Amino acid sequence: MSSELIVDSKANNPNGEPVPSRRRKREERALARVNAFLNAVREWVAKNERVARVFITAEGSVFKLHVTATEIPYDFALRHSLTDFVLAMTDRGYDVVGSLIPDGAPDELAAFLDLSQALILCRQ
Repeated sequence: MSSELIVDSKANNPNGEPVPSRRRKREERALARVNAFLNAVREWVAKNERVARVFITAEGSVFKLHVTATEIPYDFALRHSLTDFVLAMTDRGYDVVGSLIPDGAPDELAAFLDLSQALILCRQ
């Protein structure tokens, strides 16, 4: 996204300065919404020590969370926590899909998602 200010040449505020265009305002609202979503995911990861990594992808307006656990066996408690988080984000107006996937090498993870398109949050 460009950092240049897109202005409507006809509109000025009371100080005579250009007012950002509607398109720019929409972009700023969309970016703020994405940042709020990412912060919520970070908070959820911080509260769930069983999360190893979260791969975040998007298709259109739908966020997809692919979560790996720190333990090898399927973690039912983490799956319930992920479901609760997805439902909470849906209640806040986000389109979210979540899945618990096995961790592995990049070629193994490729069966679940395109790593080149993923934002990856790792437990530190």
